[in-house]
Amino acid sequence: MAVGVSCDPGVTPPIITGVSGQITLPATGNGAWSITVNGFCFGNTYPSTIAFGDGGATTQPSTTAPAIILVDQGSSGTSNNWGAGFGGDGIDIYLPTWTDNAITITGFGSSSGVGSTYPIASGDQIYIYLIGPDCPASTTPTWPTINNPPPTTVWPANCEASAETTVGSAFVTPVFPLGTILALLVPLAALGAYVAVKKGPAKYPNSH
Repeated sequence: MAVGVSCDPGVTPPIITGVSGQITLPATGNGAWSITVNGFCFGNTYPSTIAFGDGGATTQPSTTAPAIILVDQGSSGTSNNWGAGFGGDGIDIYLPTWTDNAITITGFGSSSGVGSTYPIASGDQIYIYLIGPDCPASTTPTWPTINNPPPTTVWPANCEASAETTVGSAFVTPVFPLGTILALLVPLAALGAYVAVKKGPAKYPNSH
């Protein structure tokens, strides 16, 4: 906990200080990517969840447990508009750890349809909404109004925090054109020839 921050669930709002890591493609499967939401007053109680067959889950708001939502709004803020990890969403997430200061998410559910039924692309804006514990409004999981920038949602200010991250591309091994390869090889060949000339022919001891 930061110096001067006193967490009083239901009174003190959660505070997000940053998001580390990145969502990359392909986005489904446990370990497909990893982000950590950092901050304070998230609640030390792991959320109530609905388990999915692929090992993921969605978080269920209650008067004692926190919850989280990830909303894909495409690259323009209006393209996709689907949410994951919350209430009755059909899109689950992998949520291995939740502490008062850090929440780690490691992928969208492998059978969630993300990437097919629910489009996702490099450059998409992902809004993260965090509902803190002991929040009376969180007992009614009404979907927030989706737009860009992030809206004021159905939860009061002392209940929620939000942040934004961007979907990035997975690393791709570079592919060099043939011309580039030849341009690299010719100087190397010339250098080898130069070394051979300077070195001269190999000398062997006289044999009898």
